[in-house]
Amino acid sequence: MHWIIDRIEEGKSVVLENVNTQEIRILQRKDMPKGAKPGDALIWKESQWVIDQEETSARVKRINEKWNRLKKLNS
Repeated sequence: MHWIIDRIEEGKSVVLENVNTQEIRILQRKDMPKGAKPGDALIWKESQWVIDQEETSARVKRINEKWNRLKKLNS
């Protein structure tokens, strides 16, 4: 089950959204993996949050492809 970092508020709180259920969780920044940023896909693994680099990259690729298609439609 993947969670996406929606935003980081005031550098202390991290808002996560479950991609399947749209459930929202607010966690402390200190509980996140080092270097985690908005848009990163996270999984709960072995009692800690871990960045899923493969899922994060796939999401970025899909978003960029959609953005490029939209730009072509408007040009």
